[in-house]
Amino acid sequence: GVLKLCDFGFARTLAGPKAKYTDYVSTRWYRSPELLVGDTSYGKGVDVWAIGSMIAEITNGMPLFPGESDIDQLFHIVRCFGRLTDRQRDLFQKNPLFVGVKVPDVGTGELENLRGRFPSIPDNQLEVMSMCLDYDPDRRATCTELMSCSYFDGFEEQFAPELEKALRMDSNEFAMKRKRRNRRGRSSVSRGMGNGNSERDGLSGERGGDESRDGGGERS
Repeated sequence: GVLKLCDFGFARTLAGPKAKYTDYVSTRWYRSPELLVGDTSYGKGVDVWAIGSMIAEITNGMPLFPGESDIDQLFHIVRCFGRLTDRQRDLFQKNPLFVGVKVPDVGTGELENLRGRFPSIPDNQLEVMSMCLDYDPDRRATCTELMSCSYFDGFEEQFAPELEKALRMDSNEFAMKRKRRNRRGRSSVSRGMGNGNSERDGLSGERGGDESRDGGGERS
């Protein structure tokens, strides 16, 4: 599978440490724990968590944490990694959206860790997923650290030709669409000019008929 970045409708510029943002970002299935509990002080780690979720999904075509609500999403995550961090539990309990709701929790025997869920994937792929899906965003890997993992060895050589081919196809498609738009534009202009000539011809004919009738009256 290939992970493609798209749909930047919720993208925003990060203002720096301690900045506050809305917690409503990204699709629920790829939302990090800090977002789910309502943390408004977050950073690039939320995107790294989403990448880890997607790497898992393209492995078998199934979403890693398919929650039906924010609480259910947290439950899926806790069932895989265990107890939330103290900060996350504190934010959950202070969040007015979760008044009267208990923090999701599971027993040790109920955990379904990544290796148990993906028993046949290579160790280097599991390493990347684990580095992305750390509860603590400060411990989560950066993109630079991820690219140094052996899982991505040879990625550039393999992906570069595919990327160049895709860019050529996109460029050709864009050129064809532009030609079609230009043809439609010229066609519309031609029709407009034709209608104008027809109207002028009709007016001339009306004026000619009036003059003939007037002239006939004078002769008689």
